[in-house]
Amino acid sequence: MDQKPPLKTFEKKNQDSTGTGEALQASEMRYHRLFETARDGILILDAATGQIDDVNPFLLEMLAYSHDEFLGKKLWEIGPFRDIRESRRIFSQLQEKGYVRYEHLPLETKDRRHVDVEFVSNVYQVACKQVIQCNIRDITERKQAEQIRQKLEAQLRVSQKMEAIATLAGGIAHQFNNALHVIIGNLEFLDMDEPSDGNFAKRMDDMQHAAFKMTQLTSQLLAYARGGKYQAENITLNHFIRETLPLLNHTLKSSVRIEAELSRDVWETRVDSTQIQMVLSALLANASEAMEEEGCIKISCENVKISREKAADFSGLNPGDYVDLKIEDNGKGMDEETRKRVFEPFFTTKMQGRGLGLAAAYGIVKNHNGWISMESQLNRGTVVHIYLPAIAEGDEKWENMPKAMPQKTTGTILLIEDEPLVMDVIHALLTRLGYFVLKARTGGEALAVSKTFHGAIDLAILDILLPDMNGKEVYHFLMKDRPNLKVIVCSGYSIEGPAQEILDAGAQGFVQKPFSLRLMSKKLQEILAA
Repeated sequence: MDQKPPLKTFEKKNQDSTGTGEALQASEMRYHRLFETARDGILILDAATGQIDDVNPFLLEMLAYSHDEFLGKKLWEIGPFRDIRESRRIFSQLQEKGYVRYEHLPLETKDRRHVDVEFVSNVYQVACKQVIQCNIRDITERKQAEQIRQKLEAQLRVSQKMEAIATLAGGIAHQFNNALHVIIGNLEFLDMDEPSDGNFAKRMDDMQHAAFKMTQLTSQLLAYARGGKYQAENITLNHFIRETLPLLNHTLKSSVRIEAELSRDVWETRVDSTQIQMVLSALLANASEAMEEEGCIKISCENVKISREKAADFSGLNPGDYVDLKIEDNGKGMDEETRKRVFEPFFTTKMQGRGLGLAAAYGIVKNHNGWISMESQLNRGTVVHIYLPAIAEGDEKWENMPKAMPQKTTGTILLIEDEPLVMDVIHALLTRLGYFVLKARTGGEALAVSKTFHGAIDLAILDILLPDMNGKEVYHFLMKDRPNLKVIVCSGYSIEGPAQEILDAGAQGFVQKPFSLRLMSKKLQEILAA
């Protein structure tokens, strides 16, 4: 006789079965809710065939497809994954290893938008079937933010590199200018003292011409290092370009023609026209050299507004109104590596270096609170944009009226210069002009002379770099002793920086080394007669 199982045991098994079913149902419900509401894309594939079994709403929204367009299709039959070879390679790798991860996978949506995703897939068992779950996270914004960060870091590195080179360039130019001052000064004395023999005169002209060419090089060095804004004035670039092009035409190849397309009503900008002419000359020369045969350079000028978003693409540029000077050529262009380095001093693709033209242009534009950019492709030419700040309405106009030359005036001059050879040349020059000269090689010596000399000192010529103190400190001490003393700042550096600070404090003038006898004579007459 069969025995029936105890009733309590049967009831317990039934309860266990019911509990397991409810737990399984709850688990499935939680998974389904997670699948439907997840903020990542989820794709379920048949591990054997690659057929899509299910796709969650977020992935459909991300890729702009409908549910029906996914279901029943192979992975590589769907638009974003149509790179069949790559999709099948991923699928084979999944079948073999059971897990695949891609930190960055570019996809294209149905409406042709680019999406960057992080792609993680793994294989697991469901009942008697193996499935692949692909988790797809949209990282487009993260990638864009990373690209912006990398771009800003690259701009910062370039800016720091340029600043370091600029400091070096400024120091080299200063030393060159001191040496050139001795050469040019002595050449002037020889020219005045020696008889005007034809052969001698020619040699003198050759030496002075060579020295002048060297001063142009140091001017370019200083233009790169400090931007060299010597005399700013309000100009209209259209008028400036029309006046400047005839002066530069002879520097270009005869086979190259220039077309100027200048918009009307271009805003004014405040610049040093001599320095901007140097920029235009360097860019036109570069464009001309890029053309092996006949070619065309187009110059245009228009008003532009730089938004805050666009200004972020240019390191250190403020949003606002700008004048865009555009120079376009149809030359041979350049590759990306060359384009990145083209504004570095002495960088050239030629066997013989071309000097500092483009690097000086970069420095000048940057120091005018502008920006210079270059776009180029091999065999497609080059486009350069120069953005210069426009003058707001109501800004004071610059009057560049020439001063009348006063009569020659003699007096006592305190010469403060630490370089012995430079001191000797300037002393001889001043003596020849008829001045009585007091000499000081340091700031301390200058202050001692100022205190102990009992006569009037009409003017001081002050070098800004001295062994014991800087020129600005010496200037303030001199002003305490002799409030009416007139001062000319004299330096191998440009007017920007320390020299400008002394001028802002009240100094009457600036002369850059090397200078000629005539230039110094004129400057002294102007200041002493004022």
